[in-house]
Amino acid sequence: MKNIFSHRILYVHLITVLFLSLLNTVAFGQVGLNSNGSTPDSSAMLDINSTTKGFLFPRMTATQRDNIHTPATTLVIFNTTSNCLEMFGYGTWQTVSCLCSGAPSTPGIISGSSSVCSGTTNTYSISSVSGATSYNWLAPEGSIVTSGQGTTQITVLAGSSSGTISVSAINSCGTSSPATTSVTATSIPGTPGLISGPASFGPHQTGTIYSVAPVNGATTYTWTVPYDASITAGQGTDSITVSFVTGNGSICVTAGNTCGASSASCAAVTNCYQTGSQTFGFLGAAQYFTVPCGVTSLVMQVYGAEGGGGNSSGSGGVGGSASGALAVNSGDVLQINVGGKPTNYVGGWNGGGAGGNTGSGTWAGAGGGASDVRIATDYTLNGRAIVAGGGGGWGNDGYQGGDGGDVTGAVTGNSQNIVYGAGGGGTQNAGGSAGVDYQGPWPGCATNGNAGSFGVGADGVYNYYPAQCGQYLTGGGGGGWYGGGSGATSGQWAGGSGGGGSGYIGGVTGGSMQTGVQNGNGQIIITW
Repeated sequence: MKNIFSHRILYVHLITVLFLSLLNTVAFGQVGLNSNGSTPDSSAMLDINSTTKGFLFPRMTATQRDNIHTPATTLVIFNTTSNCLEMFGYGTWQTVSCLCSGAPSTPGIISGSSSVCSGTTNTYSISSVSGATSYNWLAPEGSIVTSGQGTTQITVLAGSSSGTISVSAINSCGTSSPATTSVTATSIPGTPGLISGPASFGPHQTGTIYSVAPVNGATTYTWTVPYDASITAGQGTDSITVSFVTGNGSICVTAGNTCGASSASCAAVTNCYQTGSQTFGFLGAAQYFTVPCGVTSLVMQVYGAEGGGGNSSGSGGVGGSASGALAVNSGDVLQINVGGKPTNYVGGWNGGGAGGNTGSGTWAGAGGGASDVRIATDYTLNGRAIVAGGGGGWGNDGYQGGDGGDVTGAVTGNSQNIVYGAGGGGTQNAGGSAGVDYQGPWPGCATNGNAGSFGVGADGVYNYYPAQCGQYLTGGGGGGWYGGGSGATSGQWAGGSGGGGSGYIGGVTGGSMQTGVQNGNGQIIITW
């Protein structure tokens, strides 16, 4: 019994000494829990060293954690509810690190606009991903994530490039595959280039076209015109048709799309109309008149030439006149033909018929030339818009040639008002008739004249018969819409005079004609 009791007393004594020693160490020195028996590091209050065992933090549910009364700052626990190591600080439990079995799942659908305007701010978002602690967003080149990086929602300042918005979920175990959505960026179109179209216009001018080259990215175009002009077609496109009144101003256009409108491109336009007048005299060749800017109508006063007399005596018929308004376009080039009065047997320029000619210095009068204006698209006889007829030539019967006419050219005859061998005047549909021999006492000495034709007077004739007949010379027909006929050589009344050419006003409005008003060469006066 004594030995057993002694052993127990020794055991208690040893435990007491060990406890007091540990208590003294904890209270006044370092604690070392080292499986290798090493001394605690001098810088540590507690040094735990093992190659076979780890250190366990207190483990508890979130509810148990929240039941800790007045947790100390930096108190550490492992939350079994969230599987996260947490530390208390600043009045709340803060996550230090969480356990994870792998990277988070790929985020779901990204919400946000798929079409944006450059320079605008747009929002994109996703639903939270289980196990994710952060999110990494990427925007198209030139776009900037201005806020929200690392969260489930970001704000992006759109650049000018289209591309892809992407987001990946992150935790301590890794990064998910990205979710993506395509974004199309649209910029406000650039300012249109130069406006094509006339810089000037005439009063009440219509159908004037203005256009610009297509602008990249533009879906519409907005045009403006001077205050009293109007756009009759093309608004919204790159080409418009404009009707003007009289006001000066500018044609302007902007290019637009859903993002807005560009700055305007403009071109000044001016009413160029001015009044004026031009007179054309005889030159013996075609002349040309360019319609001034802004002019849409010309007033024509046209005078045909006088017919010629013979080389010994007599006079030709007087030229006719025609007037009226001709519709034109600015820039049209009209052909102007002023008839000439003959100076010998050669027909007057622009349709006068030749006078009868002996070939040895004696001749009858030639027809005077017509005067006319021809439209810009047709300089042939068919293109004549207005014509004043020329007078017929004198024949050696002693009578004046027929005057240039209006609807019909005139015919002359003897003092008894009977036509003996005179050529007929031109009409609206045919040339003047040929002079016909009057069967006088010497019928064998006679020859009929020639008929006029479209635009041209007939040439006079000459016959010479010996003995009783003598020399017979007849006048040429005047030029006109249709030319006059030439006279006949008469068996009694010698050579007949030529008929006058007819006038024409079918190509003008408000037209009028008059017979026998112009002596000498023809003339044309154009007023606007």
